[in-house]
Formats: sequence, structure tokens, C-alpha cells
Amino acid sequence: MEKKYLNIKECAVYTGFSKETLYRFTKRGYIPFAKLGNRLIRFDRDDIDSLMNKFKKKDINSECLEVIG
Repeated sequence: MEKKYLNIKECAVYTGFSKETLYRFTKRGYIPFAKLGNRLIRFDRDDIDSLMNKFKKKDINSECLEVIG
């Protein structure tokens, strides 16, 4: 069973972003996170998956078929 919440290191491995980039994303509000106490942050895997889906390139061929079809 996969963990629902990831720490910064696990999130970096999961997404391929560096820890520094993830910290920057949290500071700028680009990525949702939960702050536990003064220093610990956790990322919800579902939120990360949704964010990563926004970065996916669309399949150009399927878009062309929709326009042509």
C-alpha cells in the first residue's frame, strides 16, 4: 500500500523535482501542502498527481482527430 502523504524527499523522488524546487513551489503557492509544526511539511499524493497531470503534454494526434472528425 502506498503512502498517502509524502515528505519532501519522497515527493522529490516521486515527481523528479529537486527538493529546492519543491520548497520554491510551496513558498509561491504552486503546490498544496500541509505544514506540521514549525518545520515539517507533507504533500498529499493525490494533489501531486493532479499537479503532475497539468504538466502532461496533450496528445496532438487525438486533438487533430477531434477537430477533423
